[in-house]
Amino acid sequence: MEAIMFRIIPVLATLFLQVGVVHCQGELRFIEDYKLARGESLEMHKPLFILISSPDCQWCQKLKKETFADPAILERFNKHWIISDISALANRAVTESLKIRSVPTMVFASPEGKVILSVEGFQNPQALAAQLDRARFQWENESDALLVLFQEAIGKLRQKDTVAAEILLARVLENPNDSAIRQEASYLADLLRRNTDPASILTIPDATLQDILAKHKIQGSEAPGALMSRNTTKPSTGANLADILRSAKEDLSRKQIANAIEKLDWISQQQGQGNESVEAKKLLKDLQTSPESLRFAAEQLQDKWAQTLLLLAETNLAAGEPQQAITAFEQILRISPNSRPGEIAESRIAQLKGQPLKPIVK
Repeated sequence: MEAIMFRIIPVLATLFLQVGVVHCQGELRFIEDYKLARGESLEMHKPLFILISSPDCQWCQKLKKETFADPAILERFNKHWIISDISALANRAVTESLKIRSVPTMVFASPEGKVILSVEGFQNPQALAAQLDRARFQWENESDALLVLFQEAIGKLRQKDTVAAEILLARVLENPNDSAIRQEASYLADLLRRNTDPASILTIPDATLQDILAKHKIQGSEAPGALMSRNTTKPSTGANLADILRSAKEDLSRKQIANAIEKLDWISQQQGQGNESVEAKKLLKDLQTSPESLRFAAEQLQDKWAQTLLLLAETNLAAGEPQQAITAFEQILRISPNSRPGEIAESRIAQLKGQPLKPIVK
């Protein structure tokens, strides 16, 4: 199996000159013309998944019939990606420009046509799911994708469409990067879950959120809700603490102990000795002296650690460092063998030992 290749190719639009064709396979909709696929990608603000295949490639057919039919893959494709299926032999300009050496090859690209990742060979559902997530998260973190989603959510809130806003905020929260935008989305989502009237919390001026971020240099460590309250009628400190305390209590009710500890610790460190601070300190002390609670927190932090190692391993592969990636995958198996990251790590280690690839016939 070839290591994942990371290539930045500014524009691919001129490479695909075939007449636009759309075909369906099961629940998936493939677009055979790149120009058409990219137009839809830009319009829907979703990244591109491009499969380079050939009709006589058995691994290509296995990929389409088995991996693409998996419910987890179908959900990711239909929710987050625009899918294009390109014939390698019918599009030699594409194969040569992308240095495609074998089929199947999967290319993950931004709506603007910039390649994020390129993966050769058959992928099982677990491995492809990990690649789809890593590529999407990388695209979101390196572009304004999260900001655009957040802006759309704000627009829906202004229109009183809370259902659409919650869906958009959920898409932001799927990204594991603990960015300022993600924290603000979490803050808003918490308020909406408590049926808070959007009009009472949503007072952002019409200036773009990007301008606000640049002006105030929002950092990921800032208190949740900081962006929502800037340049506006700012809620009192007590009100902010009360919201965060309620959120921490909701985390406790869902056994999200690690998240609750983080929020309670933040409240307890704030100046003043209000009721929220006193209650937070008491709850925090109870958690920190409870073996069962600390066990829950440790398991949750362990899972986050495994997710971080998974991202590190895929980054190593993208940088052409397969041995470092294997080391990270093996570490995941040691700390979290029976988890989803553990399953992905086991699968990726097996793939890195070699996978049959069908060379392109010249």
